[in-house]
Amino acid sequence: MLRMLWLEAREISFGTCLTQMFFIHSFTDIESAVILAMAFDRYVAICHPLQYSSILTNSVTTKICVAIVGQRALPSLLLAPRHHQTHGLRHED
Repeated sequence: MLRMLWLEAREISFGTCLTQMFFIHSFTDIESAVILAMAFDRYVAICHPLQYSSILTNSVTTKICVAIVGQRALPSLLLAPRHHQTHGLRHED
């Protein structure tokens, strides 16, 4: 994307396109999951204030973080297309 904007390149390779799509979608999904985790944290703090520290222990917090990263990164890497294309993708104005 930056190469297209700065250097006015009109073509990128297939691998570059996949990499760009992977990072855009991964960061979007991770951001969404972090907001969901924050909502869960606030729910527990408001609805169960006296049990907050016993519900959200360090172990539970670590599991939530691992789930956030794993939910997007692992499936994307495992399900990535296994074929290669030799031609580039053109971006027209």
